[in-house]
Amino acid sequence: MATNVTNARRRKRIIRSGIRAAQRFERKNGRVPTRQELLRLRVRTVAPWKRHIVILSGLAFVGFGLFGYWKWGSVAGLVIFGALGLLVVLMGAFSTRKQLDQMLRGIDASVSNSILDAIIDAL
Repeated sequence: MATNVTNARRRKRIIRSGIRAAQRFERKNGRVPTRQELLRLRVRTVAPWKRHIVILSGLAFVGFGLFGYWKWGSVAGLVIFGALGLLVVLMGAFSTRKQLDQMLRGIDASVSNSILDAIIDAL
């Protein structure tokens, strides 16, 4: 049961990300992407709530470094935790993107076709 829920959520996320990428393509090029162009579009692979948790964790690292500097005057802690925190924030903000074709590999052909059809129908 959990697998079906996860797959349904993943399918919805792929469709939503694909629609956004196709709309950006349409605004940029002034036309709807073809099926091959649609497969080459890059979409986010991580759910937004997970990215937000990573960003908040990075901000916590930066905050801990600032607190250590303010409380104990630890410059080394500020540099280490600040740099680590900024790195984590950047990872969360600019998380990995994959081509839609790569995300659809390993999924049943009928499901991947329905995902592509849903994206095309939304345009």
